[in-house]
Amino acid sequence: MTGYPGGDAAELPRPVDPVVLLELATDEEPLRMFSVASRIEGPADITLDALHLETFLPADEQTRRRLSHR
Repeated sequence: MTGYPGGDAAELPRPVDPVVLLELATDEEPLRMFSVASRIEGPADITLDALHLETFLPADEQTRRRLSHR
């Protein structure tokens, strides 16, 4: 929109990030994770219809090391 006459960057909605960040406070250092979400569509088994899966993965090396020891 800003390339057109009268277009203003302030009018544009802020884009939504596809990644959700999660930071958990702990007694030591914080754990930083990001979320990946998926949904199963059109399964052969009705029990899986509209199943929503959300997985949290380490967002940095420090978090990966702490979680791999557990």
